[in-house]
Amino acid sequence: SLLIYFPSLYHDFVVDDGALVVGNPYIKSWKYLAEILTKDAWNISEATNYWRPVFSISLALDYSVWGLNPIGFHLTNILLHAINTVLLYLLGKRLQNSTSAGLFASLLFALHPIQAHTVNVISTRGDLLAAFFTLLSLQAFFSRKTIPFAIALILALLSKETSMVFPVAVLFAWIMIQREKQGLGVILGFVILGLYL
Repeated sequence: SLLIYFPSLYHDFVVDDGALVVGNPYIKSWKYLAEILTKDAWNISEATNYWRPVFSISLALDYSVWGLNPIGFHLTNILLHAINTVLLYLLGKRLQNSTSAGLFASLLFALHPIQAHTVNVISTRGDLLAAFFTLLSLQAFFSRKTIPFAIALILALLSKETSMVFPVAVLFAWIMIQREKQGLGVILGFVILGLYL
């Protein structure tokens, strides 16, 4: 992951990065934290339903460190993708009880060309964050750690809306893999989803 995406460090801001990063006053000062937490990610130009405070906070953190230097923003995306690759390896290894299965799944994830857009475009970081917190939540679910499971699920939902399918995935995982003593996690996942909706 690191080697393949290293050249993106030299890219500029592209596509929606102009609006969500360069032209976004809300990530440039912590005095806007209330707006980041309560308004949608596109509150800078138009009203939408993209409520992604974790995504916006990650941009604000990058801006605090790097200013508008795109290298730092790209570095964060690359590191998130690399961490997601490791988390997927650990999950695949755990579910299949096989190092080779985890390695194959994580290599396919890390190297597949479909990831290029998500890693190279800063404004798609919500996908990387949602994957990160979803994978953490799955690890916690299978480890029977209810509080970390709930926290990671909430952070995934606040990273990108597509994380709403995660409680359904947990339900199927519970049915197919580990039925015993996991009912609370499944119920908690749907309660959190209901509160989010």
